[in-house]
Formats: sequence, C-alpha cells, structure tokens
Amino acid sequence: MSSDEDRLLEMSRRLAEIDAALDGDYREPSSEHLALLEERDALRAEAARYRVDRDASRSDEQLRAELRELRKARKGLVGSRTGYVTSMGGGNASPSPGAWVTLAAQSRKELGRLDGRIGEIESELDRRERADQRG
Repeated sequence: MSSDEDRLLEMSRRLAEIDAALDGDYREPSSEHLALLEERDALRAEAARYRVDRDASRSDEQLRAELRELRKARKGLVGSRTGYVTSMGGGNASPSPGAWVTLAAQSRKELGRLDGRIGEIESELDRRERADQRG
C-alpha cells in the first residue's frame, strides 16, 4: 500500500472513531466535543485534498462520465424520497412522523455527499477550461 493509501486509511479509521465518540460519550457540548469537531473538520479537509489531487490525473471524459452518473443518482434520490418526506406520516399502515424525519435526514446527508462531489468535479472541469483558454 502506498503512503497516500495508508494515510487515507488512517484518516478513515480516525473519522469513524470520532463519529462514534460524538454519538456516544461526547454527544453534549463540551471542550472535548469541540476538540473532536475541530479534528473531524481538519481530517475531512485533508481527505478532500486527496480527492481533488486524484481528479487532476483523470481525463475530462472520465470526469464527465462520473458527473453524469452522480447527477443521475441525485435525480433518482430526490425523486424517490421527495414524496415520502413531504407527505404526512403516522397511522397504522405507515411509519410514524419520527421515521419520516429520519428518512429526511438520511436524504439530506446523501444529497450533501452527492452535491459535494458534483461541485468538486465541476470545479476541476472549470479550472481546466480556464487553463485551456489562457494557454
């Protein structure tokens, strides 16, 4: 395994530990809670740099293909969840309102992940286009 892969694995492990701590003992605001949030943010920023660097070595066609797939996944997610999340919940035959809230939160998290990656690819393609226009 390369040193980059080792570091990414280490960051993933630590991020999982932080998430577990934030869901457990350090759920409530405290100095430890803040320190974990700050460490998590720093690790996520570092991991994002690895992802951006990875895109630099990929062709425009590869990036556009991934972008198309991500947009398709996003559209499918929105279409499949919008009706459920915006409808009324409860009753004997349907989930409770709390289940709808959970579904909405999961949807937002997944949409955020997709939107973030879409933005990264669009930024890389824009950067390349500007560089081509200058050079």
